Amino acid sequence: KQKLFTNASFEALWRRFDSMARDPSLGTVYCVVDGLDECDEASLEVLLERVRALFSADAVEVSEHRLCFVAVSRECPDFVARESSGFPRIRLDPDADDYVNSDIKKFITDKVVASSTQRHYPPGLRSQVEQIF
Repeated sequence: KQKLFTNASFEALWRRFDSMARDPSLGTVYCVVDGLDECDEASLEVLLERVRALFSADAVEVSEHRLCFVAVSRECPDFVARESSGFPRIRLDPDADDYVNSDIKKFITDKVVASSTQRHYPPGLRSQVEQIF
């Protein structure tokens, strides 16, 4: 896990991504990244800086090739908000967190019950799986 995303592998992946984003034969490129707030902070900072540079005024050719980039994240650590400033943002209502968490819990319970019934999980295993999720 520690060696999976080294600086060298990030550079190689970024070069591939950058060449795809600039390839006019692809038309519109959609990139959706979820869970930025779950990334290692040092790696996340580098990624956000690269994305910001990709959409800078100096990188107009990227916008000409229609790169659509969507990032889903909580605003932690603090630099996520700083690095994403200047981009269009949709902020979900933080007052609705209790409702969202309740809905997620109901969804998980329903899916675990259905799966455990179908696969004949013993009650202890069903509880453990539900607790983990």
